[in-house]
Order: sequence, then structure tokens, then C-alpha cells
Amino acid sequence: MNLKDFLPDNGTLLSWVIQAALAVGVISLLAGLIIGVVGNVPVVGPLLAGIIRMLAGNYEKWLTERVPKLAEQAVLSTEEKFRNAPPLPAAERASQKMETALDILKQSAPGLSADQARAQVEAALARIRATGMEQKAR
Repeated sequence: MNLKDFLPDNGTLLSWVIQAALAVGVISLLAGLIIGVVGNVPVVGPLLAGIIRMLAGNYEKWLTERVPKLAEQAVLSTEEKFRNAPPLPAAERASQKMETALDILKQSAPGLSADQARAQVEAALARIRATGMEQKAR
């Protein structure tokens, strides 16, 4: 027994870290620090601080609300595309579905990094499986 036996794979661990950072408000904390520094600049500081506050709030809202919805849409549209696809081995089919969902999500949210996109798609797939909406393998 070692520590790795108790830890999930890297994708799941990354999604947990992202969700924990959002829950704790790391983006808000960093924005607050930057706003405190920028706010001390004479004349333009308060204006820049307001802009940074607005951008950080919008980015955090985008990460917590919009990206998970886009990931779910990407997974559901991928499921729909593969509904009438010819039968493939399960591993190959899963790999193609993941790549297709990642491509759709990257088109919908172009500023998202590859790791964040993969984590969001995996989280969306877990939510969809939990509700029983995924396509059953043939």
C-alpha cells in the first residue's frame, strides 16, 4: 500500500483541484491582491482596479457556470453523433468520443486550456452518467 493507491487518476485529480480552487475563490483572492496593488497607482489606479475586478468576476462566473454547460452540450452532441455510427471496439469508441467532445468544447470555449477542457468533459460525462442520460454501448 502506498499513497498512489488512494489517489484518483490525473484527469480526475485535476478536475477536483479546479473545483476546489473555484469553491475557495482563488481567482477572487488573486484579483483582490492585484486590485490592491493597482489601486494605489495615482490617477488611473482606481479605473484599472475596477476593470480588473470586473474581468476577474466575469472569468470566474464563466468558469463556474458557462463552461460546465458547454461541456455537457459537447458530450451530449457527441453521444448523438455516435448513436448511428458503425460498431467499434469499446476502447476505440471511447477515445473517439472523448476527442470529438474535446474538439467541440474547444470550439465553444476557445480560451480554455487542454487540461481544463479534458477535466470539464470528464466532469460533464460523470454528471450525465449519474443522471443516466448517456448512450449505452451496443
